[in-house]
Amino acid sequence: MTNEKHNLIKARRAALIALLALCLTPCAPTRAADDKPAADDPAVGVKEHRHLVKGLFSKEREADLREAIGRMPDEIELVTADYQTNEAVFRYDQSKVFKGAKPQQVIEWFNQRLQQVSDRTFGIKPLPELPADKLTRVEIHIAGLDCKACSYGVYLTMERVDGVEVATASFHDGLATALIDPSKTDRAKLIEALKKREVDVKDDDAKADADKK
Repeated sequence: MTNEKHNLIKARRAALIALLALCLTPCAPTRAADDKPAADDPAVGVKEHRHLVKGLFSKEREADLREAIGRMPDEIELVTADYQTNEAVFRYDQSKVFKGAKPQQVIEWFNQRLQQVSDRTFGIKPLPELPADKLTRVEIHIAGLDCKACSYGVYLTMERVDGVEVATASFHDGLATALIDPSKTDRAKLIEALKKREVDVKDDDAKADADKK
């Protein structure tokens, strides 16, 4: 065998050994996509979340909501609350507080926990689907609205009417308001619902046309 052929065989053998060594080297294990949430996952980390709060119908109720959140064992902070829109901003880590919850389950789970610590006087609802400029504001003056409990009853009556997205009731002003979807309800239906609950509506005739955008 000539030196040239011998060297060629050695080179091929060396290349084959190197290839086998490469194939037998264990690869670093790859992490499944769902083993751990990605850092850029919107559900990971402490973030602010805006929710509609059932029961947030007056200025006084903002303090009540803060107290209820303080009784929750979860790491949830109330950042701001606005009774006029029934909305509040909360700060929490969704992946920890509602671990394992799918996006559509977060509101349901949050609602259940808030109801438990507030004797069902507060709850969490999805934000209105209609933009604010598509909703109609209704004001109704009410006689005998002189305490928080009375206001809560008026609020619940209005809030349960289909088409009411936001409702407030103030015993200081003797006034109930609602933001409604005009394709589903109107002021007359709200007054009808209130009267069925024996609420003394003061201006059902004088302000029958007082709806305003």
